Amino acid sequence: MLVPDSELFQANVRSTYNVVEAACKLGVKKIIIASSETTYGVCFAQGDADYHSFPLEEDYDVDPEDSYGHFSISHDFTN
Repeated sequence: MLVPDSELFQANVRSTYNVVEAACKLGVKKIIIASSETTYGVCFAQGDADYHSFPLEEDYDVDPEDSYGHFSISHDFTN
């Protein structure tokens, strides 16, 4: 672990807030939020894995393996 989970969560929330705030100030009407494959328990850096379907679709079961994956899920459900 590079930083504590709470620090990671705070940094991610703050970063998301900064993007939304900047977009509002600039008059941007829509923001596209891209999620992470880590919400599905996928980390391509770990090498090959046997997923029950590929490519992954949005209805693939979420199964985060780390705090970043958990943050991504909470972020997805609040946007």
